[in-house]
Amino acid sequence: MIGEINVDSLEFMSPEKQYFMNNMNIRASKQNNENQLRLTSEFLTASVEGKFQYHTLPASILNIMRKYVPSLILPPKKAN
Repeated sequence: MIGEINVDSLEFMSPEKQYFMNNMNIRASKQNNENQLRLTSEFLTASVEGKFQYHTLPASILNIMRKYVPSLILPPKKAN
């Protein structure tokens, strides 16, 4: 997967709070046979580089976050 996604004026609403993000950029590229994924916004800047598969990335990130935020509730695992 190689490309770029730009999101402009994104709003999240919850019963208690409202969040507004001016912009977000997600860029996927490949260099030296390794995948690179970069996310940039006013709240978060993140970069993932290496040999990974995009479809396993969300679950891997949640597993890493769970080590630092034990109260994080993960979605149920899908039956194979």
